[in-house]
Amino acid sequence: MPISAGSKLGPYEIQTRLGAGGMGEVWKARDTRLARDVAIKVLPAAVSSDSERLRRFEKEARAASALNHPSIVTIYEVGREGTLSYLSMELVEGVTLRELVASGPLPIRKLLSISAQIADGLAKAHAAGVVHRDLKPENVMVTRDGLVKILDFGLAKLTAAEPDPDHVTKAATVSAGTEPGVVMGTVGYMSPEQARGDPLDFRSDQFALGSVLYEMAAGRRAFPGETRPEILAAIIRDEPEPLATAGPRVPSPVRWIIDRCLAKDPRERYASTDDLARDLRAAESHLSEITGAATLPEIRRSARGKGALAIGAAVVIGAVLGFPVYHLVSGRARSTVPRFQRITFQRENVLHARFAPDGQTVLYSASREGRPTEIFSTRIDGTESRPLGLLSADLLAVSGSGELLLLRKSSSLRAPTGVGTLARASLSGGAPRDIVENVHSADWLAGGGIVVLHHLDVGHDELLFLPGTRRLDFPGYSPRSSPDGRSVAVVRETADFTGVEVLDTEGRKVWSAPADSSEMLWHPGGELWYSTEAGRTPGLYALARGRTVRPIFEASGWILHDIAPDGRLLAERGSSRYSLRVRIEGESKDRELSWLDGSALIGVSTRSRTVLFNEVNQAGIRAGGVYVRPLDGSPAVRLADGRAWAFSEDGRWAFVCGTEKAPRCAFVPTSAGLPIPVDVPGADLSGALFLPGPEPRLVASLGKNSGRSRVDLVTASGVQSLGLTPGFWSSDAAISPDGRVLAYRTAPRELSLCELAAASCRKLPLSAALAPVQWSPDGRFLYVRDRDEIPAHISRYEIATGALTGLLALEPENSEQAVAVDNVFVSRDGRSYAFDSLVALESSLYVIEGLK
Repeated sequence: MPISAGSKLGPYEIQTRLGAGGMGEVWKARDTRLARDVAIKVLPAAVSSDSERLRRFEKEARAASALNHPSIVTIYEVGREGTLSYLSMELVEGVTLRELVASGPLPIRKLLSISAQIADGLAKAHAAGVVHRDLKPENVMVTRDGLVKILDFGLAKLTAAEPDPDHVTKAATVSAGTEPGVVMGTVGYMSPEQARGDPLDFRSDQFALGSVLYEMAAGRRAFPGETRPEILAAIIRDEPEPLATAGPRVPSPVRWIIDRCLAKDPRERYASTDDLARDLRAAESHLSEITGAATLPEIRRSARGKGALAIGAAVVIGAVLGFPVYHLVSGRARSTVPRFQRITFQRENVLHARFAPDGQTVLYSASREGRPTEIFSTRIDGTESRPLGLLSADLLAVSGSGELLLLRKSSSLRAPTGVGTLARASLSGGAPRDIVENVHSADWLAGGGIVVLHHLDVGHDELLFLPGTRRLDFPGYSPRSSPDGRSVAVVRETADFTGVEVLDTEGRKVWSAPADSSEMLWHPGGELWYSTEAGRTPGLYALARGRTVRPIFEASGWILHDIAPDGRLLAERGSSRYSLRVRIEGESKDRELSWLDGSALIGVSTRSRTVLFNEVNQAGIRAGGVYVRPLDGSPAVRLADGRAWAFSEDGRWAFVCGTEKAPRCAFVPTSAGLPIPVDVPGADLSGALFLPGPEPRLVASLGKNSGRSRVDLVTASGVQSLGLTPGFWSSDAAISPDGRVLAYRTAPRELSLCELAAASCRKLPLSAALAPVQWSPDGRFLYVRDRDEIPAHISRYEIATGALTGLLALEPENSEQAVAVDNVFVSRDGRSYAFDSLVALESSLYVIEGLK
């Protein structure tokens, strides 16, 4: 029967024709039953007359009609009238995205608003198992209020192949089936796997969305071409023109999202479309902080030819550092604009750096291309660094007279636990002279004295004030002498306190304050400045006696080294990542299982053959992220926001806490099921282990911030004290197979076995450098590891006899760049293992002026 204005189709009165395409004609109509306007899509005769295609269409339409989301057009009814089949759906008043992009690139804010809504709708569909298969600008409507509606979910299977020589990239090349080898979808927006006729999943829609985003950003298509074969070949083989040139006003973080969507390999796209939507929403909400980076036309060089960054809006560094992790300038108004000047340009890993007495020379220690660390000198107004001939040494301090304090022969120079021999050397030349062995760090005092953090044993350090015999038992890091020489700031980290203590030169405490940093610098104004990635917004902060913490600027990934007398800051911007490696029984070598840039191991289940990890580096620095990934290397699944603390041996449960100020915790199932809330003070937690059994239970190390550490039993019903000797652990603990005995550190230098039921412990005759990892299945052996060595050596300790036998060594892939092996898992039979290591990549030094 013919369709025309004024005719009837079932209960619908046809009014006006809205358009036509490969899926038939679309008409505005009136539903006489409900007195509402609708859109009617009348299917082509080729579909209506083919019973198999019609059956599949009705199945797809019913699946799409079940999607209830504000960004997906609602399907009301699938009907048939005579020989015609039709679809009744929500009528959207607006324009197609094709019409919006016809006039050129969209404004970034509008682009992000539209794309975030599209991704939200796709995420809803993908969670329900529905894949669009034909996402393109024609299938996206935008209302006058800026709301997005996605059309034609699941209908790409049915589109007839209708070549259009004038608009080749709009045509759809589709077969009636969905078997491998069948090509479906609109040519210009197909994914590579779609173009090859391979099986599809939700990641194919991500590629199509990436193509749409590219067009919104650049004003032209990602894969242009004159013929279908040219376009298909480009999608499979070629990369689009970089958006840095095709859309130079697009901020780098947005470009990176688009680039990830357009990855040829589906595994390099997003593991879930919900993560893609989250990134787009984050970019939209922080747009004011990143657009300055996109509008700066170039990085200009100063008249003297240095690689100085001419920062017009103080946010160009955001293009270098990334988003949403980095926020260069806080929302507070400033009277001056900070100036960032890069001063090192070699491919190297910087350890420590200091201003020389002249204020224009910078001395620093670094490793180049995996070679031993040595000391270099560079001028702020130059580009080249020259070696000073001081090899295998780390720079600790420079005196006003130009004398250096060096750390020599350290086994792990960058790691806080690394120790070496303290030596002094002159800038004018001559060999270093050794002073004290087993030193962590040191600084010059007024009058030529030295304050030394001396390492005695694991968890046992002392401060030495030289010359003299003053000693202070003090576990901590990085003593720094104040500009007036009257005080020393030392970072402490114990079971009961993490922060800074300020001492006088006699070792008496003057004041202290909580702070989440491993290094403090004295500003000439008397404040302590530090950078942090945890506990608050990543950035630079100031601390002073009797005052609240003062934010200076928000920026992640900076390491502070020194502050000149005139207030200039010497800082390092580098890159590092956690590498997660596993070896399963029967395999001959380690396999990489890292997912993003900071995959920190929590546990492995050999039963479920999965690994649980946190994303803790730049990718997870804001809200964090908990992931579970199969050991076969299949894509990881984002389990929850926040931080995981423990993984059950059967792989069914993860214990997860949020990252907010008063974090909530829960037992989170790794498969279908709802989280079980747990009333645990997550901010006071330092470690947790699941107990064996069908119900989720764990022992946890609590009291981190309460002044009294303890070990408690945690269930869904709450927390129960076990009455054990106070102890503090993070990952260095192990529970016996029967769940009765806990191995952990009951004191800084004591590794003990504790009976949970009897609340009694006995110390093991082992070196304090060893930490528990796992028990053997029969409970006869305890696997232990050396905490400070690279590679990490694993030994087997026999409980009954005290015999210690070497078992294996865990070697990071880039051992010469590895900072530490942090978290280690060994299966109960000792045949499988997993570990993560922090690997330093490259770094550069900057001088920053104008911070207040």
